[in-house]
Amino acid sequence: MYLIKQGNAWSVKVTIPKDVRPVFGKAAFKQALKTSDKIEANARAAPLVIKFQQQIAEARENPNFQLSEWSTNHASSSASSARICRP
Repeated sequence: MYLIKQGNAWSVKVTIPKDVRPVFGKAAFKQALKTSDKIEANARAAPLVIKFQQQIAEARENPNFQLSEWSTNHASSSASSARICRP
């Protein structure tokens, strides 16, 4: 999975492919999972990884894709909570 440990807590990180990085203005999606338990981190990360991968796919399919549109069209999304992570 896409887990990274930072201190005692886990985060999820999904690298954005180079061809769509200009759309997002960052190299990766990263979000704190707010747990020190790896099993819980895996459970929390799964839907976020799916969301991030959907955003990447949408950006590839639609040359005019904007993250704000995706957030509006996917009400359960909290795209603004993903932080910028540079390689």
